[in-house]
Amino acid sequence: MTLDQVIPALEAADTDAEVLDALRPHWGESGLSSAYFNRLLQLYGADPAATLKLARHWPHILRYGDEPALAYRAKGAADRLAGRWLASARAFQRAGKLATRASDRYSYAAGAIDGLAKAGRVDEAVRLGKSLSEGLRALGEPGLAGRVMLNAGNALLWAERGREARKWFAAAIPLLSDAGFEMEEGAALLGLSTSHLIGGDARIARSEAERASAIAERLELDYLGALCQLNLAQAELNLARPDETLMRLARLKPGFEGSPTDLARINTFLGDAYLRVNMNREAADAYGEAMSLAQALPVVTRADLQYGLGVALLESNRAAAEVHLLQAERLYRKAGNLAWFAASRAARATALVDLSPVRAESLAKSALAVKHEAAIHRLNALLAAASARARQGKSPEEGLAKVQRLISKYGFEQQRWRVSEIRARVSTRPLRHYRAMLAAILRARLAQSSLTTRTAFLVDKSEAIRRYLAYLLGKQTPARVREALSVIEQTRAVTLLDEILASPALGLSEAELAQLESLREELRLESVDPLPSPDTRRAIPAPVGIGVKRRWLESGHALAMLDARIHANREHDCVVLAEAGGSIFALVAGRAVKLPITAAKLDHALRWLQFELFSPMVARNSEGKEALTQIANLAEQLVTPWLGLAEQPIRISAEGALYRVPWDALLAQKGIDQPAILCLHPAMTPCATTPTIPHRVAVWVNDASDLTHVGAELDAVRASFLSAVVLRTRREVLESLTETWDLVHFVGHARHCEENPMFSSIEFADGPLYATEIARSGLKVETVTLAACETGTLSLTLRDEPDGLTRAFLARGARHVCSSLWPLGDESGALFFSTLFADLVDGAEFSQAVSLSRKAVMDRYKHPYFWASIALFGGYSA
Repeated sequence: MTLDQVIPALEAADTDAEVLDALRPHWGESGLSSAYFNRLLQLYGADPAATLKLARHWPHILRYGDEPALAYRAKGAADRLAGRWLASARAFQRAGKLATRASDRYSYAAGAIDGLAKAGRVDEAVRLGKSLSEGLRALGEPGLAGRVMLNAGNALLWAERGREARKWFAAAIPLLSDAGFEMEEGAALLGLSTSHLIGGDARIARSEAERASAIAERLELDYLGALCQLNLAQAELNLARPDETLMRLARLKPGFEGSPTDLARINTFLGDAYLRVNMNREAADAYGEAMSLAQALPVVTRADLQYGLGVALLESNRAAAEVHLLQAERLYRKAGNLAWFAASRAARATALVDLSPVRAESLAKSALAVKHEAAIHRLNALLAAASARARQGKSPEEGLAKVQRLISKYGFEQQRWRVSEIRARVSTRPLRHYRAMLAAILRARLAQSSLTTRTAFLVDKSEAIRRYLAYLLGKQTPARVREALSVIEQTRAVTLLDEILASPALGLSEAELAQLESLREELRLESVDPLPSPDTRRAIPAPVGIGVKRRWLESGHALAMLDARIHANREHDCVVLAEAGGSIFALVAGRAVKLPITAAKLDHALRWLQFELFSPMVARNSEGKEALTQIANLAEQLVTPWLGLAEQPIRISAEGALYRVPWDALLAQKGIDQPAILCLHPAMTPCATTPTIPHRVAVWVNDASDLTHVGAELDAVRASFLSAVVLRTRREVLESLTETWDLVHFVGHARHCEENPMFSSIEFADGPLYATEIARSGLKVETVTLAACETGTLSLTLRDEPDGLTRAFLARGARHVCSSLWPLGDESGALFFSTLFADLVDGAEFSQAVSLSRKAVMDRYKHPYFWASIALFGGYSA
């Protein structure tokens, strides 16, 4: 075996015996250690797992090789990849002492800089870098000095001292370029990019990462290229493009399975991206996955994870949030990172505002006393202090004035609504502040560029909006009722309207659609383009300039046109139900009727009703007397107070737990046979004109063995619609989603996913079809009927954006969706839909056909479980 064959043999070796067999014939041979270490360097930038495997052989290279210093360099590299930072530093320092050439003594020891920094000894690492780089320059080795400066810059990055790191990278890059050290030049460009992510200009971070990526691609350094992609993802996050960040990170994640540190970094960025779009549970899950790698992570990264997890839990579990934030605070203090130490303390203050406002104010003030340059953290601490003072009945004005100055200086527009919300809480005349709050919220939402960001945008603003509604409806006047209705229309299911906007239902021309999208993009770019600032790794939005405000006013007729089309479609008022201040109001016919049941009592009543409604699932012959009694009681509280004001057919736009009310059963108790039309947004309603008989009909069928009446239902559909196309597999249905149908009917099993409603699904033998696939498809459909369990159940993980299978079809422009609020009986479901289709063929209007079908089921089954489950949802039709 020649020397050229030894290193491949070491890479392939799985046992020490195989390693020794390859090395013994070359004991002490000149060039052995160099060949080994050079191969290690090649792998280091491309394949971390292969690098670790080869680096394990360093003790044998120390014994059999010709340069002991290179064996210790290999050990240092292996320890670094495994996160053994001090061991890595000791190995590189040992390599420097064993080196025979003066320049090597400096450059080999430079590897210790990284290990010292990640072990928390940043200042020691920087002093070492300064000493080594000066020594190499004195020896006439500027390229090697550039390598040392690269390491010193990276050391500062671990302490998030971006401004200092930037100087080291900027000085190193020309030295590395002149010396022809391309790989190191790429690494320095990547470091410069990262320094701007920590506290600079995200646009520069992106451009430097792109330059580094070009070098990585040219040299085929896959690992370096992947790190560049990580920086590009973070830059996109800071540029308020979280969707792009999520997609890029999802693609990158599998390639980092062999590197715990980088895998943790990806999950940290994923958590940050999820937080940015108010997807707090997903953020907590990503941070938790990263924390499982915590033993391999430096102090600052562990602190970042504790901080992110704490912030993610602020809305759902404030006690747990405070525990994580306190741990983050301790870790940041240990790492000497004062800016994020203050950030953690400010977040703790926010967590305590409602529980203990006095303590929250004290914490916020102590956060403000910490000296650092991070404006965003000062702003958050000021907001926490102001909110705590408002809770105590004190004036928050001094703090809010400082907040406004920071917003004006740095452009933190996403926080502007909070200023007005806090002022509204303490003002004796809060209306103008609530109006300013809503205007800021809506303006910020217009800047959101993606469906994901728009969907979850109101999560952290819902309670403030409900306080606004409570004030309007507390002392109502006709003007205040109109204003309350306007607030609801602008904040309820608006993302669904966004999707319908792109569907065929609205009938906007391509030019009108392009105008609206161009306006949204213009606002997004000008309102979130980050300014150079030394304060945060998170987004730094710029203020909306006069130019874009003027163009918004000039282009505003496009939105006015859209609003006119939606409102002109109303043929009569909708009963809009809303919770405000714990009370429930029905807004109808220009009045706001306060219902004689609170939101808390409604939730309790619905739990008991569900217990009684589902009794036939245990005892099929249950008579349902108790269920009917409870339905009658609910009807008195939820329907009677406004029934005389509503036009028929009754349209209901609900929210929260009110979506779980079996409205048709309540209306039946009041002698109303027509079904309620449930509208996710008050402006959504099908046309009342009688539709033509469906001709293009698709039947999606899951032939489940436990559904004995599927065959009879399918025969009934075929009898009513002779040309119906039957699709039995997921693959066939997916292929049909680009077509136009008058009617789509599904019969089979479905699954509602409460936690992630986009993954609610209808089942086929070859796999599930998810709600998200339907909503994002090219399907064009007039009417949808779903003969499956819980297809009409709506998830309320996002209170203002109810989600599930029904919503997915509404997003495709469906005029009607008929679906089940709870588990659907096989036989009763078959009877309902068979009757429905026969009545449609006979010319019945859709809601009339639903009423007749329900009566047919009631004649056979007395328990409301069987006849009250099917709900009629109204879509939008121009």
